[in-house]
Amino acid sequence: MSLSTELKSLASGVMGAVSGLTTAVTYTAHTANPAYDPATRTVTESTAAYAVSMVLTSYEQREIDNRSVMGTDIKAIIAQNDLTPTPTLKDTVTIAGVKHEIVNIGQDPAGAIWKFQLRKP
Repeated sequence: MSLSTELKSLASGVMGAVSGLTTAVTYTAHTANPAYDPATRTVTESTAAYAVSMVLTSYEQREIDNRSVMGTDIKAIIAQNDLTPTPTLKDTVTIAGVKHEIVNIGQDPAGAIWKFQLRKP
């Protein structure tokens, strides 16, 4: 087993251990480019929804600049092994019925954890 695989497994285990701090959310991944149907003049997007748990927290006051980080933005953390698709900025996270856009995606140096900046549209 490689070090990267071990770190990803460890991160997933840590997320399970702190399950009391996690929130159940729906991660919606855009799986393909939108398709235009000329007969109906509609654009259809292909998506897949995943029920996952994330650690959610707010940004510290020193991080908020009201340009790239707004006071209402949310930090979300999930173990890479717990999320099937590779995240993109087209994807969304629904928390308690409220859809949030992903405005920034980060990853720890070991590639074991995804870090998202979420914002209400």
